Amino acid sequence: MKRPVLAAAILSVELLASARATRALDFYVAPNGNDANQGSEAAPFATMPQAQKAAAAGDTVYFRGGTYSFASASAADGIVLSKSGQASKLIHYMAYANELPVFDFSGMSAQARITGLRVTASFIHLKGFELKGVPQNITTQHESWGIYKHRQ
Repeated sequence: MKRPVLAAAILSVELLASARATRALDFYVAPNGNDANQGSEAAPFATMPQAQKAAAAGDTVYFRGGTYSFASASAADGIVLSKSGQASKLIHYMAYANELPVFDFSGMSAQARITGLRVTASFIHLKGFELKGVPQNITTQHESWGIYKHRQ
């Protein structure tokens, strides 16, 4: 008699997994968020890297207005977007309606070509951000980038 219960449990798990695969989710990030949160509107993440871990193809990550500050003496990249969506299901990273998220990279001080946002992923959509303060910290290479997209 235990077999039907086990079969029902397996079917239930499979249905939940397939529902996630077909339904796009929304995640939220806020300057006062916490990466231990679930990424909901009421309990947002604090960082884009945490949102990237949670998001899948077709999902949208909304950034609340305010300043997101980046500081590092050793890293040359403020953020690396390396998780790809799909051709028909982009991962969307967007400003929350009528709000302006500002990414401030002025605290980056590595002796390297500084990149605010390095994109190595494909099939992503960025909209509504202000990037500022990407420093040029070395004199041998006269380049720094707010956004840099690697060629595939």
